[in-house]
Amino acid sequence: AMSGKFAMLFAGNILQSVCALAFRPAVYPIGIIHTVGSISFSSSFSGAAAFRPMLTTPDVSKNRLHLRCPSQSCKVSDIVTSAEKSLIPPMPKEIPVEYTLHGRTRVDPFAWMKDENWQSVLRDPALLRQDVRSHLEDENRYVDEVLGKTKPLQEQLVREMKGRIEGAESSVPSPDGPFAYFFRYVEGAEHPQLSRISRADIPLWCSYAAALSATASNVTNITAKEAHLTEIAPPASLETLLDVNALAAGLDFFRLGGSHHSPDHSRLAYAVDVKGSEYYTISIKNLASVDLLADELVNTSGEVVWSSDSRYLVYGKMDDNHREKWVYRHEVGTAQGDDVLLYEEPDDGFFVSVSKTDTGRFIVIDSHDHETSEVRLLDAAFPDAPTLVHPRQEGLQYEVEDYGDRLVILTNADGAVDFKVMESPLASPGKESWADLVPHKAGTFVRGIRVIEGHLVRAERSNALPSIVAAKLSRGSGGGLVAGEEHRVAMEEEAYSLGLAGGYEFNTSQIRFTYSSPTTPESTFDYDLASRRRELRKVQ
Repeated sequence: AMSGKFAMLFAGNILQSVCALAFRPAVYPIGIIHTVGSISFSSSFSGAAAFRPMLTTPDVSKNRLHLRCPSQSCKVSDIVTSAEKSLIPPMPKEIPVEYTLHGRTRVDPFAWMKDENWQSVLRDPALLRQDVRSHLEDENRYVDEVLGKTKPLQEQLVREMKGRIEGAESSVPSPDGPFAYFFRYVEGAEHPQLSRISRADIPLWCSYAAALSATASNVTNITAKEAHLTEIAPPASLETLLDVNALAAGLDFFRLGGSHHSPDHSRLAYAVDVKGSEYYTISIKNLASVDLLADELVNTSGEVVWSSDSRYLVYGKMDDNHREKWVYRHEVGTAQGDDVLLYEEPDDGFFVSVSKTDTGRFIVIDSHDHETSEVRLLDAAFPDAPTLVHPRQEGLQYEVEDYGDRLVILTNADGAVDFKVMESPLASPGKESWADLVPHKAGTFVRGIRVIEGHLVRAERSNALPSIVAAKLSRGSGGGLVAGEEHRVAMEEEAYSLGLAGGYEFNTSQIRFTYSSPTTPESTFDYDLASRRRELRKVQ
C-alpha cells in the first residue's frame, strides 16, 4: 500500500491482497460501498491509496457459487462449468488448530495464515513466510481477472473523486515568533510541502491561497489555468522547509509522521515510514543549509518534541509488539545509542505519548489505556527526571496544562462523568491538592482545554452541539487560580460542527477554530478573546 491523497479499499471476507496507487492524504475518512457483480468493495479515503481486494462468494456468469460443498466428497468441478473454472478463486488450505480458552474450544482451520514471525514482517515485508505470500499473490491474480473489466469504471471513479478535491490547497499558517508555519499542496502533487512565511505575511498568504482555490475551481481549461496561476504570486517570504513529494519519489510506500521545527527555528525534525510498518525513522534537517544531519532515530512512534534550547529531542520508541514503551532524550549531533532513557512503561496494556504543554514550559509523558491515565512532566529547558503528577488510579483520567506555579487539570475525578477543570500547586501536583476551577456540570461534556495568557478556553458539547467557552484566569486570595468572567463564542446556525485548533504561542489573545454546517463549508477563523472579533482565514 502507498500513502497519498485518498485511498480505495476493496473489501470482502477472506483475505487481503495489496496493490498500490498514490494520491494525497485526506484529513477525514469517508466510506462508500460499491458492488461489481457479486464482489463488494468500499472506498475509504483515509490517507493511504491502496487497493486491498478481499473476496466474497463470487458471482460468475451471473450464477452465485457458494464454495462450501454440501458434502466432504463434493468437488468444485462438480458445481461449475468449464467457462467458469478460470474464475474460481484460490482456495486456502485448511490445517485445523484447536484453541481452548475459558473452558471453550474452537477450531481455526486458517491459523497458518498468521506468520509466527509477524513482528519481523512488520519491519521487513520480504520476511513474510512463503506459503502465506504465495496465497496472497494468487488472490491478487484472481482479483485482477475478476475486476479487470471494471478498470475503466475504477479510473472514472478516481477521476471524479479527485475532481472534488482541491488541487492546490494549504492549511492556514500558524504564527510562532517571526514566522508562520503551514503545509501546502501544489497542483497535481500527491504529498504536501511543509512551509513557512514571515508572520506579517499571513493575510497575504490567505489571499493568495484563496485566489489559487478560485482558479482551480472556476478555470477548467488547463492552458488557461496555468496562465492564470503564473499571474498569482505568493509572498516573497515563502520557504519550502520539506518537500514530501521528493522524499516519497520512487518508493512503493511513504507516510509522513510527526514534524516539528525547533524553538530557535533553525532545524526541522520529521518522521517517516517507508514500509507501512508504522515504525518511524526520525531525521533532522538544518533549515539554513538545507542539509540533513547525520542523526537517525529508528523504531520510533513518529512523535517528537524539542527541548526549549533546541538542543534535545524527546521521542517515543516502540517495542516488538508495536507499543510505544520507552521515552528517550536525544542530543542533536550524537548517535541514537547514546540516548538517555527517561521513562519505561511497565504495563503492556498501556500506551505512551509525548507532547508539550501550551506554555511550552513542560514536556508531557502521558501513559494511558482506554479508561485510566497517568501523567509525568519534564522540564523542557532540560528534559531529565520526570515528575509524576498523580499515580494511575483505575478509572481516573486526567490531562495537564501549566499556568505560572499552578497546574490546570482536565479530569473525570470525583465522578465527573462529563469532565471538569481543576487546579493545583505545581509543587504538590497530586490529586489530594486538586481543587475545582470549573465545576462539573452534568450534560455538558468538556472535550478539551487550552491555556493561554490570561484565559482558559474550553471546548464543550451540550445538547448535541459543540461550543467554545473562554474564561478569564486570575489569582485568588489564597494564591490559587480563579476562572472569572466567561463568554461563549457565538454561532448563528442551529446545527454545526466546531473544532478548537492548537497553536504554537502562549502569549497571545487569539485562538483559532474551524466551523462547518450543512449549509456552510468548512471555514477557519481567528478569534480575538479581548475584542471578541473573528477573522475568516479560509473557506474549504
